[in-house]
Amino acid sequence: MVNYMTIKNNHYYEILSHPADLKIRVWGKDKKDLFLNALLSLMESIKPEAIKSQKRQQSIKITSEGLDTLLVDFLNEALYLSQSNQEVYSKIEFNSFSDKKLEGKLIGSKAESFGEEVKAATYHNLRVEKKDEGLWEAIILFDV
Repeated sequence: MVNYMTIKNNHYYEILSHPADLKIRVWGKDKKDLFLNALLSLMESIKPEAIKSQKRQQSIKITSEGLDTLLVDFLNEALYLSQSNQEVYSKIEFNSFSDKKLEGKLIGSKAESFGEEVKAATYHNLRVEKKDEGLWEAIILFDV
């Protein structure tokens, strides 16, 4: 059983065992927090190097079939923006958020390079749910 109290100690995700890909369990106090923590786990996983202090912003707008697919689509768009703009994001400001649509700004910094390649978030064995403890939890598999 996972100790959900770890989220209070700044542990908002854990890496789970998987033979070939990157599998992550993420927690959040609410849906927005879950999406932010999933973004942070992705950004930490690509191991950005030589982060520069200049602030960067990218607009993001995603529409999807439901909350679970919205999460994957959001992560894939953030990954695309990160790679194409050589940026790492540490915050998102939501202008609007629902189970099928989000709009906002990714905020971060320029990165010199990345130490690991993550190709995409996948739908394989994807799970997003509210737990009895009141926290939201997602299990996401990334193709590496």
